[in-house]
Amino acid sequence: MNTRQKRHDITIDTKGDALEFLLESLGYAESSNVLPVYIGDDRTDEDAFKVLRKREQGIGILVSKVPKETSASYTLQEPLEVMQFLKRLVEWKKMSLSLLRHLESCRG
Repeated sequence: MNTRQKRHDITIDTKGDALEFLLESLGYAESSNVLPVYIGDDRTDEDAFKVLRKREQGIGILVSKVPKETSASYTLQEPLEVMQFLKRLVEWKKMSLSLLRHLESCRG
């Protein structure tokens, strides 16, 4: 996959560059209220995993059945596990929002 693109005087050579560009352009680069999650399955994703580690912001997840050295924080073995993880993440978010609404309604 060729990720080299030039837009608005910004060169994106790697997926790590793309991730940094997204975080900066969306205003999340310095945010403590956002948890970026990057899921990838090959060596071209390592640059993005390294960006998350360097920033100490976010979670990198490598998808691989074979143990590999990686900069990702976690590993899932197959796409089905990714789907299960994402479903649980959505469920957790819904539960968190519901609890937050409940707590706000109790305040009056």
